Amino acid sequence: MPIKAECPNCKARFSAESHYVGKRGKCPKCEQSFIVESIKEDFPPEPAITRESPAVDSEKWARNFQDDQKFIPPIPVESPKTMALSSYPTPSFSGLKFLCWGLITMFSLGFFAGVLLLAMGFINAEPEVAVAGATILYGSLPFLLVKEVITLLLHLERNTRRAAEGIEQLTQAH
Repeated sequence: MPIKAECPNCKARFSAESHYVGKRGKCPKCEQSFIVESIKEDFPPEPAITRESPAVDSEKWARNFQDDQKFIPPIPVESPKTMALSSYPTPSFSGLKFLCWGLITMFSLGFFAGVLLLAMGFINAEPEVAVAGATILYGSLPFLLVKEVITLLLHLERNTRRAAEGIEQLTQAH
């Protein structure tokens, strides 16, 4: 059991085991040698140290802890599929629409130019001459499409005329 001892030289107080009483020892502060004697305590005893902590009232602790903390709602987490779809912008088809309308406009202008030239008599009725005239007149790649359309229309017209003549001959024969 520990006792309280006092150094006669520096008056430092310290605790020592009871079996050192009456024996020579050194002061831990001034290192002076003296005979250890038990002194009467004129100050309150130190509280006993316990190894186990007192029981905690978990409800009280939780209540106090929650009072100190502000409630923060959880952050919603999107699923990876949702995040992947929402991170990409929706496709715009304005460029595709512009391209389609541009091609339709060029085709229409070429067609009407060919019809106008045909009406004015610059292009003969033969398809080969019409193709040569259109190629010389336009001379660019987008209008080669017009050339093919004009050739197709001329062949269609000639075949329609021949079919009509054949039908007339059949009806006259019967």
